[in-house]
Amino acid sequence: MTTPEVVLHPLALISITQSATHKTINCGTNKPERSVGILLGIENEEEVIVRTSFEIPESQLLTKMSEGVKLNSEVNKEYKIVGWYAGMANGEPLTSDIELHSQIVGENKNGLFLILNISKCYQKETDKIPITFCVLRNELFVPCNYRIASVDVERIGINEIINSGSSVETDKKEKEGISHAIETLKKKVDILVKYLKGVENGIIQADDHILAKIAQICSSIPVSDNSVFREEFNQESNDANLTVLMMQLIHTATVISNNIVNYQELKLRYNKKLAKEEEERKKAEQRIGFDIRRGGVMMGDLEGEYDSDD
Repeated sequence: MTTPEVVLHPLALISITQSATHKTINCGTNKPERSVGILLGIENEEEVIVRTSFEIPESQLLTKMSEGVKLNSEVNKEYKIVGWYAGMANGEPLTSDIELHSQIVGENKNGLFLILNISKCYQKETDKIPITFCVLRNELFVPCNYRIASVDVERIGINEIINSGSSVETDKKEKEGISHAIETLKKKVDILVKYLKGVENGIIQADDHILAKIAQICSSIPVSDNSVFREEFNQESNDANLTVLMMQLIHTATVISNNIVNYQELKLRYNKKLAKEEEERKKAEQRIGFDIRRGGVMMGDLEGEYDSDD
């Protein structure tokens, strides 16, 4: 059976790497937990498109994923669960992941399992994003081909994240990487501009193939400044901001829900401890009372013996 073609969008990738950064890489323990969550997107006969994702504690993955899907559906009603992800140190799935995968994706034969290899994230020799998409075939995880694609709304959303770089949650290394990418893009645009100016001034001989490629690139860049463009741009910008906000709200709701569960467990344990201490105290009082009564009886017997001797 063939594997599907997978399209991964940047917003999903940002959410996954952020989850891994806080849950696994910066956990501060010798045994970091896996960062896991749900993949949402669109699926057709030819490919599976992963548009976004949200994190859930692994212990609550099956019970809480429907709540996250419901929150996301408020913004994107057409999105559905297309799989799940896990960020782990060795990048190898667990034996129990086969059953967990089946419970998440159900009967969907193209349900995805994204594996983020944490140990390769900061290796200098790594030239690709250390993620692997898999589908389940004959009780085995089989890798799939994938490509990264984006739409205008996502590019605006990423730009919004860059502009809000004062957030303490933004990693310094990530900022430097994004700044370097923007600087590289600017240099490439400068090269195109110099080439066009050279052709215009007659310094460089025109090449129709190169000019056609440049025209294709320029046609994808919005340069108009009319009311229609501004209205569409503002609408896309607002949609992107709303998407980013919803991702933050989902993350916050997950953290709050997890803290509530932890509080309830701690409270239950504390109440059990108090009840046990109270029970032990009552038993101790009963033992002391018994000893006092027994001592009184023994004293009475001794007094009787002394009276009989007299």
